Amino acid sequence: MGLYLEQVVRYINNCLSPLGCVEITPSMVSNYVKKGLVDNPERKQYYAPHLAALMFVVLGKRVLSIENLGKMLLMIKSQSGSTVYDYCCAEFENRLQFVFGFTNDIPETEAEKTESKMMLDEIITAVVFSIHIDYLFSKSEK
Repeated sequence: MGLYLEQVVRYINNCLSPLGCVEITPSMVSNYVKKGLVDNPERKQYYAPHLAALMFVVLGKRVLSIENLGKMLLMIKSQSGSTVYDYCCAEFENRLQFVFGFTNDIPETEAEKTESKMMLDEIITAVVFSIHIDYLFSKSEK
């Protein structure tokens, strides 16, 4: 079942609010679609691949230019969608656990380490450190 634009915005903002991410707006989503970062909705509805791309854009824009986000998304689209999504989720969670001190190491995934996956790992690491730095600043203000 697809989601309409307002539902997508609410869903993504709810998912990312614990991370202290800037909220997205419907116009931001529309701009990402216009720039080709996210595929056009199907009959005004967004599905899992759209949501995955939007999550990547929202998180990735913390550390990458829009141009480089587009390049990375093209690399990701050339691979199996659900496999890349699962990989990103696992690596993001592993790095969050490590950086926030809940684990002592980052578990190795079974995935083959291609150049694009190594780049993806670096992006995920940069995003997680960016989130952690924002957390530390917000904690010091209290």
